Amino acid sequence: MHKLLLLGLSALLFCTIAHGIVCNVCSGGNGKLCYSKVELCKTDTGKCYTYASYLDKELYYVSYDCLHHDYLIWYCNKTEKDERYTHVATCCETDKCNGEIPRLPWS
Repeated sequence: MHKLLLLGLSALLFCTIAHGIVCNVCSGGNGKLCYSKVELCKTDTGKCYTYASYLDKELYYVSYDCLHHDYLIWYCNKTEKDERYTHVATCCETDKCNGEIPRLPWS
């Protein structure tokens, strides 16, 4: 009986840990609408990701998706300036938490 109970608890713990998170997906848009159909993705080991590009201080491009854990260090919570463009990326860890447009840090 104890073995069966232990097996059941182990399976429950595994299912809870392996659940992952569900993220919103938009392959590209202008901040007001998504150019592609808005969908969902699931990541078991990563995070939800949102990327925004600004031309000067005007929102130019937005995308959001699942991000595999191998890329978290490169793409999460980064802001980069490239001449007139500013690229802002954020990550989050709860279901459907992405898609809100990241703001410029100095605005």
